Amino acid sequence: MAVLLVLSLLLTVWGTAWAKPHPVSLDVTASDVVLSNGYVRAVFSRDRPAIYSLQADFYGNGDFGGNVLASPGIVLEREDGNGQVHSSSNGAAPGGVGVAVVQNTSVLVTVVLSSIVDDAANWAVNDTWTLSLSVHSRALEFDTQGRVTRTVLAMAVRHALYWQPQSVYALFDRGVVQMMNAPASGDFFGSTDTLSRVYALGGNHSIDILRERGASAGTVVVLSSESGAPYWGGLHVVLAGAYDRLDRWDIGWKGQRVVSIAAGTTWQTRASMAPNNFDFPVNGLTTAANMDPLDLRALLAGVYASPVGCLCTYDNLVEKGMRVAQIAPSIHHPVTAYGNTYNYFDPDNWIGLTAMMYSGDFYLIEQARLVLERSGSFLLPSGQLPHHFEGVKPTYIALSGATQTGPNLFWTLTCLRYVKESGDTAWLQSYMPKLRQSLSFLLSLRTPTGLLSCPGSLMIDVFIREHLTSDTNAMMVGLLIEFADAELFLGNTTGAGRLQAIASDITSAMNALLWNEEQNDHFVTQRNPDNTTRDFVDYDANLIAVANGVTSPDRSRAILKRIDGGRCTHGRATFVSELYYGPKDCFNGNVGDSWCSMARIGLFDAYARRRVGDQATFDDVILNPLRGDVLQYTWLRERYYCDGTQELNRTQYYFEYPAFVAMAIREVRYGINIRLTEISIAPFGPTVFSYHVGAVNVDYSDASVVFSLPGQDTKLVVITGMRPNATYTLNVRTIGPVPCPAPPPPVVASAHGTLTFNGFVSPVCEWTVSLK
Repeated sequence: MAVLLVLSLLLTVWGTAWAKPHPVSLDVTASDVVLSNGYVRAVFSRDRPAIYSLQADFYGNGDFGGNVLASPGIVLEREDGNGQVHSSSNGAAPGGVGVAVVQNTSVLVTVVLSSIVDDAANWAVNDTWTLSLSVHSRALEFDTQGRVTRTVLAMAVRHALYWQPQSVYALFDRGVVQMMNAPASGDFFGSTDTLSRVYALGGNHSIDILRERGASAGTVVVLSSESGAPYWGGLHVVLAGAYDRLDRWDIGWKGQRVVSIAAGTTWQTRASMAPNNFDFPVNGLTTAANMDPLDLRALLAGVYASPVGCLCTYDNLVEKGMRVAQIAPSIHHPVTAYGNTYNYFDPDNWIGLTAMMYSGDFYLIEQARLVLERSGSFLLPSGQLPHHFEGVKPTYIALSGATQTGPNLFWTLTCLRYVKESGDTAWLQSYMPKLRQSLSFLLSLRTPTGLLSCPGSLMIDVFIREHLTSDTNAMMVGLLIEFADAELFLGNTTGAGRLQAIASDITSAMNALLWNEEQNDHFVTQRNPDNTTRDFVDYDANLIAVANGVTSPDRSRAILKRIDGGRCTHGRATFVSELYYGPKDCFNGNVGDSWCSMARIGLFDAYARRRVGDQATFDDVILNPLRGDVLQYTWLRERYYCDGTQELNRTQYYFEYPAFVAMAIREVRYGINIRLTEISIAPFGPTVFSYHVGAVNVDYSDASVVFSLPGQDTKLVVITGMRPNATYTLNVRTIGPVPCPAPPPPVVASAHGTLTFNGFVSPVCEWTVSLK
């Protein structure tokens, strides 16, 4: 996993200022100490020692939003055996807080605050806080060192942080713990595991805390509240004392052991605290030039608010006494949706995990791998993947009772996505037997017609679709192309050629056997063994066919014209079908998905518009309305009505629509796509942009492109939108100790403005393509 460690070190390397920098300022008054730049404003009270205000302006203009902290803010506390909390915010010690200005320039302010005590009248703890803020930073640096001055009996000495955002996300080494609106019977979560990052969001503000690993050991307690009084969430960093009820949501400090805390006990802590006036974390996010701010905000909210909160990878979250890598369909609010079921790849977790990997956060990328391996460990000898887990038990049948092809198809695609985003090709080499086994299950469904005969629907489990179905066969073409690319990467040219040939055969057979020849504008739902057909004018299957290149340009245009003529097609992206699936057309008469829009269909709609060049529909009716919904609401429901409003009777805090927005922004709008043998930068609309999220870094115009991307191999680089027939020089700069291979000589763009060359792609190799 060394590549992923490199990625984490590169998150803030890139770019020039996105906004005109505000100089850092320090204002020391009799009552307060205020540190500020354009992004952050922090206020420390000298009278009631605490950081009681922490504000942010995402754009760096000094137009600060509300306070992300709840009363009393960030304080030093001691809780005695009677449950009485002694807090630094109750008052300063005689003589007051010492204020020493270490540095005060326009680029860096550092101030040391000393004699912060737990009880002004009879203190037992003395703490020193060092606050630092630099000119281009989104984060306040918070370093402490302290000691116990007299032996006391207490439950704990701690740093306590209380905040306003409603949903907390704790990224422990052992897994993710997320919670919103925890009931009073279980609103504290204690752990001795290393907690390097914790963030909270909701209510249009957030706080993101990175803790230095060497200083992040010991007990921490994560807080959540259903009342918001006096806080919605928080964190207790236990400096000394005991917290015994670990690794579960519990009643907190009530009834905890009282211990003797010896005089002379010392500690040091270091953290980076980044507030934001929007609902996503920003620690590590560059203040350099970046993409359209609305796109950036929607992408980050789409990743960090929903999919990350669905992870259930820490101990006891699924089953007491067990730690399993599973992911739920919604965040914990306080319980997850669909009653203790997990790891749906039909295609749910393909969307959720892909969006999560687009964070470029190496920790989250690894979380995705663990979830994939959890499902992969239960492949049957036939190669069939579990449809989902009920608790920790795998089941191979959908909730509707159907057997679906989707889990194998989309799990395999997500595994390949992990390799592309991580650069972990050693994992691909070792895991390829399982991926081939999964593919073999699907290929075992092929018939002499060339098409797969399917036992159920691809990705809408309640719909009865069977035999030679358009949805699965169209999706198989895309999977086979990607799998062939993986075989080619591993040197298996024979296997790659075979898969490419099967994809071609399915394409031909679909056009011959599943095209509605009479209406000549769509594929039918299915062809039966007696050669009859069923036809609901399925939008999902037809959009998948266009997206995966199954259709000719003429047929693609005909399909999209038919779909665009539907009454409900784009209330929000995208409706299920033109004709209604009634009770007899659904398993157990379940028509719950028969009259709604789904993000999964919208994703293929976006891919299809990209393939045919329909930017207006992509922008105006597919992405931008949903981008607006994410920006307005942060969390969205599972489905939308025909009129473009959310279905209020469907699952709250569902991952799918926000994750779709993140995927569509990166893959379609900015056109940044990483494959195993090729990378492409092919924006769909933007002509000049910067894109800096995690290890994905691109600065683009038709005169110059600068990029570094995940990987560790020589790949074909394809860049579109360049000047036709123009010559470009290539240079590569090494960001690291090992030199990158020399670039090829200048290259000439095609008559359509497409530039291609072979280059070594890596996050430590920064390529510059310049007009000669």
